[in-house]
Amino acid sequence: MTDLATKYRPHKWSEVVGQSYVVDVLKKSKDWKSLLFWGPSGTGKTTVARLIGAYVNCESDANEVCGTCNSCKAYFNGSVDYREENVGDSRSIDAMRAVVDWMMYKPITLKKKVLVLDEVHNLSVAAQNLLLKVLEEPPPHMLIVLCTTKVEGIIDPLRQRCQEFKFKPVADEDLAKVLIRISKNEQWVMNLADDVLKQVFEQCEGSPRRFLTLLEKAGQGGVVNDDYEDEANKIVESVINGDVLGSMKSALESEKQLGLKGVIPVFISALMNRMKKARSAEEVKELVGIMKAMSLPDGLFGVKEEDRMLYQIVASALYVREKMNE
Repeated sequence: MTDLATKYRPHKWSEVVGQSYVVDVLKKSKDWKSLLFWGPSGTGKTTVARLIGAYVNCESDANEVCGTCNSCKAYFNGSVDYREENVGDSRSIDAMRAVVDWMMYKPITLKKKVLVLDEVHNLSVAAQNLLLKVLEEPPPHMLIVLCTTKVEGIIDPLRQRCQEFKFKPVADEDLAKVLIRISKNEQWVMNLADDVLKQVFEQCEGSPRRFLTLLEKAGQGGVVNDDYEDEANKIVESVINGDVLGSMKSALESEKQLGLKGVIPVFISALMNRMKKARSAEEVKELVGIMKAMSLPDGLFGVKEEDRMLYQIVASALYVREKMNE
């Protein structure tokens, strides 16, 4: 099932919220060479980077991404002339050399190749200098978009070669437009209580992506309030330590606050956060094993719905205990 943030990712300029100045300037030209988008996480930098790539290739004369011409179809269907790299995964100069080599070849399906480098501040200085050499004389068939949450991590000469755009947190009135847009398709949105919606607005911190994530959690009966994170972490810690009674107690306490359907999503979310902070492949493997252990075995009939959540958490704790005793 597609999550809301993916399902409602803008595919046209008119669908972008809260960054009207950026959009208005970008729409004035289809001849951009190198752009730098910076600002808080979740405010639309990568989304707008993808859109400008579609826009410079779109065959329509309108100041919009038509989405229907051959170029738009090729672009959104995964053209070989579009490349997006998360620099956090490939920050070395060797990785950048491979990207530079790709840039030198002419496009196959589009008028312009498009390169989006996300979190570019993670690039080593040597890799940034290599990229700088390309930007000094960019290939005429290339559009390069750099995105970052930490603009101070980019060397000055590289910044000076780019047209900069600062992305700001999105105002509540603009987020309300997002809410209205999706409520037309997602009936459950309008059934959310006012106090829940208020929490979503307060906690998203001006990020449309986080806004949709929190909204989805609320719709699934999950937690909106970040104060529950401590409760979720208690369950995770007891499971990882193989403490069956402790995990059972923490799960029952959390159920009182989160409701029956709220505990498992929050527990999984806490496990995923733990996985992101894992220091070794072995630790990741152990956490994956815990998740697998939460699956109810085939043929286990008679488990009441109210007992299912508790069974899953206790099963994962038992799995850890068995591994510890091997």
